[in-house]
Amino acid sequence: MTQSAIITSTFVGAQPRIAIDVAGTTGHLVVFVHGIGGNRQNWTAQLTALGTHYRAVALDIRGYGASEDYAGPMLLDDICADIVRVIEHFSVARATLVGLSMGGMIAQEFYRRFSGHVQSLILCSTNAGIGVDLSPAQKREFVAMRNGPLLEGGEPADLIPAMRAVLFGEAPSAAALAGLEQSVGALRKASYMKAIEAMVEFDSSDLHERIDVPTLLISGSHDKVIPPAHMQAMYRTIPGAELTVLEGAGHLLNLEQPDAFNRALRNFLSRHVAA
Repeated sequence: MTQSAIITSTFVGAQPRIAIDVAGTTGHLVVFVHGIGGNRQNWTAQLTALGTHYRAVALDIRGYGASEDYAGPMLLDDICADIVRVIEHFSVARATLVGLSMGGMIAQEFYRRFSGHVQSLILCSTNAGIGVDLSPAQKREFVAMRNGPLLEGGEPADLIPAMRAVLFGEAPSAAALAGLEQSVGALRKASYMKAIEAMVEFDSSDLHERIDVPTLLISGSHDKVIPPAHMQAMYRTIPGAELTVLEGAGHLLNLEQPDAFNRALRNFLSRHVAA
């Protein structure tokens, strides 16, 4: 029988308090950062699998899940500072960051600002920025398209049917679909809209050739949101990067193919960090 780690929950810091799930009590720290429609519970299968050999931690970014809300726009400065607080909570200097989609963009920005805290990077279903090739007018149109239904009175849960069609690959399991419904249903409307506005301005295209820590890229062959070509471009630019493509998986590949995803993580971590 495969051993699974026990998950506990707590909060880090204050103003705002950041909610975290923790599996494992010793070993290298691995921090998981969720996507724009997610929360820390999206990483449960990863925490239970990795927590037997590593200290695996998933956080709710501010304004998401059980983390406290915040005033004003979403600023990557603030989110990166929150992740520093999470790392320092465990009295270690460096961690591996695992980020999916928006979480992958946050992980890239964290490396830009706090590279001394990064042992290695695992970037999943992400790219250099959704607005990199958009004009200012096109960015405004993108934000209006994504946030318009919510501004007109809709709720995040109303987005679930459309998300199901876009975010999964060939054959999502009932558990994967339930994971999506849980996280989107728990979204705070204002936080989601602020995240859309912030991420359309994100651009890490100048960073990739300067990343000098071990980096794993994981893509789904059927990702309709961030097609594999985007991650192949990152693979060609980040020195020494590794690329794993999960056949048949879509954007939410950790939910859709948790066993294959976890194997890719274990394989990479076993070669680049000490347990």
